[in-house]
Amino acid sequence: MRISRFFIDQLLESHGSIEIVAERAHYIRNVLRLKSGDRLVLFNGAGGEYPATLTEITKKSVCASLDAHNPINRNSPRDVTLGLGILKRDAMDLALQKAVELGVTFIQPLITERITVPMKQIKSRQDHWQAIAISSCEQCGMNIVPEVLVPRELSDWCQHQQGNRLIADPNANYSAAPNVRPDPNLFTEHISILVGPEGGFSASEVALANTVGFSGINLGPRILRAETAAISLLTLVNQALLESDGANF
Repeated sequence: MRISRFFIDQLLESHGSIEIVAERAHYIRNVLRLKSGDRLVLFNGAGGEYPATLTEITKKSVCASLDAHNPINRNSPRDVTLGLGILKRDAMDLALQKAVELGVTFIQPLITERITVPMKQIKSRQDHWQAIAISSCEQCGMNIVPEVLVPRELSDWCQHQQGNRLIADPNANYSAAPNVRPDPNLFTEHISILVGPEGGFSASEVALANTVGFSGINLGPRILRAETAAISLLTLVNQALLESDGANF
């Protein structure tokens, strides 16, 4: 039986107890219908997790007793930032969800020439995007929640990236496999991945990225949706890291 995991924005201590209120308590009590004695896992984003047992359920809260801290985090062995041109609501939500499942450390929403989302909507989506990252961690087992950063202009963000930098570019000369795997820096440095919005990057944006050190990656002969491109490129990076480190993440 699968044990449910919950992000709790509170101090957690080994062999301590905790009271859970509001939406999390409602979900545990009324949606999952868990009972006293049922097992669950709690984490607060500080690293590791706490197996726990429900001890009391009331109309307003649920209480749990914590076991010893388990330091496992399941993150990628390298810091990975996804720079993503802001997408429409459902596509953006899907891309964020899958990026977390694939182990990103940071997600940087980017304002680009071809985004179609009004700025007023962008400013109101920050909390929603972070909530998706938290929910995805609950599902996939990550215990350090990736930070969804404040939206930023593409030109500004690109110029501040270091380490290994990759941009999804259908016009690049190099296909994904030969371009990702040979570079030993991929396994020792921060990795920045850049994926455009619906409609892709403009030629001038690609040129800017290339000028500041981003290597173009051609993901194949078919036209991919932006969220598919993000998933594909992150998967390739994960595979390269696994082959290099033999890591489990």
